Amino acid sequence: NPGVDRLKQTHGSRLSFHELPLRIRKAKRSDVLLSYDLWNTLEAEIVLAFGSGGAFCANALVHFEDFTSFELIDGDGLLLTRKSAVLDVIKHKAGAAHCRCIEGKHGPTRYLASQLTSGGALDAPRKVKEHFAASSQTADDALPFAVVGTLPAMDAAKRSDLIERCPEAKA
Repeated sequence: NPGVDRLKQTHGSRLSFHELPLRIRKAKRSDVLLSYDLWNTLEAEIVLAFGSGGAFCANALVHFEDFTSFELIDGDGLLLTRKSAVLDVIKHKAGAAHCRCIEGKHGPTRYLASQLTSGGALDAPRKVKEHFAASSQTADDALPFAVVGTLPAMDAAKRSDLIERCPEAKA
């Protein structure tokens, strides 16, 4: 992905990708996002969590650094957060019987974001989210940092324009 390549070139040794251990890869996504073991082993304080349904736009005018001042950005499947905030949520939930979320419309990243906000983390303003990740509801004329999902619900003309400017979204 050219967008990921741009991130690697820009950040060099400050950016790292890690393959998840097999036991974590086999777990439900909600269990992964709420895994104390996973978050505790991460070296970075600022974490960008994303899945295979999105793409980073190499042509975007905004960059990763433009978003790192925020405690939390919930971008509909693309989540930027602070490791310490997530660990606090997980520790707080550890005593609760209902520590898992239900996969579906409001999936694990949304659940984790809601837990972070209920714990006091401030989610980024809507306009920031629109430049962070485009989805069917948030895309505007600005080319975002990332495109989330296949965008089937987006207006056809907007989707075509977005894919033309961010060809990584087509893959």
